[in-house]
Amino acid sequence: MIPITAALLYGALVAAAVLVARASRALYKFRRLEQDIPGPASLPVLGNALDLLGLSHEGVFPALMALWGGRRTLSRVSVLNHLHVFVTDPVDLEAVVKRRDLADKPRVFYDLLRAIAPYNVILINGELWRRHRRALEPAFHVEILKSSVEHFAEEARGFVERVVPGQEVDVRENTRRAISR
Repeated sequence: MIPITAALLYGALVAAAVLVARASRALYKFRRLEQDIPGPASLPVLGNALDLLGLSHEGVFPALMALWGGRRTLSRVSVLNHLHVFVTDPVDLEAVVKRRDLADKPRVFYDLLRAIAPYNVILINGELWRRHRRALEPAFHVEILKSSVEHFAEEARGFVERVVPGQEVDVRENTRRAISR
């Protein structure tokens, strides 16, 4: 073998070994973080992708709910290298919403919310989110929320009146009505 070719071959092998080592280390770190959060069993690279494979649009939400398992704490589902964490406890949710480093929202999940309310403080990012949050924060003071309970109850009664037993309900339209009032 020509010395230059051998050197290039050895260099390529070393580079490939370094890349494999770095990828393995990143995967190990990801799996350690993933396994610290309660959730269903998942495979190393695929995560829970096999549980969601081949589902229709209507089947994704029930499958995610089954994977969530009704846990009242943090729960996680991973699909390939994307970790999705479900936060259901109000105290944990408040901590997540207030953290600036978690303010950028992924497009994957929030596209579902965009169908209901296309432009709101939940879906925006960055400086615009900070400005809106600062403006809205006084509205979430306990006294103001207590004064709004009757309005929430009125909206709930209106929703119940619009629902016809035994028929499908367009939740998006009812949610739009409640949000736009």
